[in-house]
Amino acid sequence: MELTKEQAIDISIELWERMTKGAMDKRTWKGWEKYGKIRWHCALCEYAMRQNDMCKGCPYYKKFGDCTKGGSPYFNWEVAKTKKARIKFAKEFLKQLKEIKDEKDN
Repeated sequence: MELTKEQAIDISIELWERMTKGAMDKRTWKGWEKYGKIRWHCALCEYAMRQNDMCKGCPYYKKFGDCTKGGSPYFNWEVAKTKKARIKFAKEFLKQLKEIKDEKDN
């Protein structure tokens, strides 16, 4: 799917709003049926890949750095073992995604 930066951010926010409600696996999100095949189940990764600039083309990377780096909310969500911990880190990641959206709107 050819995504704009804005679409990638909006899809990511939509996904992570679901994750804050306790979903344990982003691959099972019904939104993928609507948006089609997106690599790594991440609209931001898909956008960056289309820019031929993985990870540096990612809006998250530009503001917060590598999402897979230890200590980042996404990394913490990935390795969390409990639903409670996953919700906590999903909320932190969603907050950062919304900061990116707010920043681009200004």
